[in-house]
Amino acid sequence: MTATDAMELIASLSVRDRAWILRNLSESAQRGLRERASSERTGVKKKEAEDPAGADERAVERLEGEQVAAALAGEPPWIVAMLLGLRSWHWEAQMLARIAPMTRLEVSQLRLSAPRVSDGMRRLLLSSLRARVAGIADSSPNAFERLLQGHS
Repeated sequence: MTATDAMELIASLSVRDRAWILRNLSESAQRGLRERASSERTGVKKKEAEDPAGADERAVERLEGEQVAAALAGEPPWIVAMLLGLRSWHWEAQMLARIAPMTRLEVSQLRLSAPRVSDGMRRLLLSSLRARVAGIADSSPNAFERLLQGHS
């Protein structure tokens, strides 16, 4: 997924989802996002909604908890909370057992206050996790913020 793809997906999110993401991004990631957005063409096209229960979701469903924990290592707890809030996953307990206790607590608290995830955010989370597990995504500790800062 390119930075432009991520921008298009973020642009397709509801106002509430975009605001929630921006509140939880670091200052440098917010700045990078603003810079990328201002340099991108105006009127970013929304991608046509693909089958939301499609290939990415099926691939994520087949994962094991240790794969998910490894793929999400270093990601902010709000990303983990949003992913777990999409639906019930068979690997959830196994994945939570592999993350640090403080992170597990923060994820639990965030899940209580997280907004409903839009279709665009759902696609972004699922495709990003699928790519990360497949080894396609950036292997840095926080690839999501790096992507928003323009490091693809």
